[in-house]
Amino acid sequence: MPVTADDFLKSALSFEDCRHEMTLRNRVSRAYYGAYLLARDVQIASKIKAPNGRGGVHAQLIDYYRQEMNPEMGSVSQREIAGLLSMAKVLRTKADYKLNILIPASDGSTAVRCAQDVHLIIKNHG
Repeated sequence: MPVTADDFLKSALSFEDCRHEMTLRNRVSRAYYGAYLLARDVQIASKIKAPNGRGGVHAQLIDYYRQEMNPEMGSVSQREIAGLLSMAKVLRTKADYKLNILIPASDGSTAVRCAQDVHLIIKNHG
């Protein structure tokens, strides 16, 4: 069965009560991908390519929303999505690559809130 952006967010939510280091890292990562994949799906559906520029596909998707490139979505919503994705990406990068530091539970909570907000903005949009 295919996996969806909602599945990633549900996975992040399933780690809510755990305080183990790997579980916190997984919570942050799954939350980020729950937001990223949904935002990417909306971008693809718009048939407007994300701008080629700085960084890889993650940064380019953030730029797509920061530059308000989706004509079907309001400017404020797009800027909010860009900010939420950017914040969650910072947390995900820390959780996935900064292995020498402990990840606070607040990073997991913040990443989940960012993902939930992205989902809410997108679902209210269409």
